[in-house]
Amino acid sequence: MSVVVEFCQSNLSLGTDWVKDQLLLDTELDIEIVDYGCLGNCGECFLYPFALIGGEVILAETPEDLLAKAKAGIKRKMEEVEEWKKLDF
Repeated sequence: MSVVVEFCQSNLSLGTDWVKDQLLLDTELDIEIVDYGCLGNCGECFLYPFALIGGEVILAETPEDLLAKAKAGIKRKMEEVEEWKKLDF
């Protein structure tokens, strides 16, 4: 089961387009990337690069920091999915 990573198109100018490209290059990540015109996080969107990782808002000061935080969040969500699978959920 893939981890859903959501990006706001209005936030791409803050470097999230680069983050999205880098995530797609990482073959270890089981992700599905979705772009939306608006995610309803206008305050964050205006100020910081951000993404939603499995529904959780991830904010960062720079695109590089967002990439690191996103990868950590994705790996955490992937581990959670594996734990649920062990419980037959």
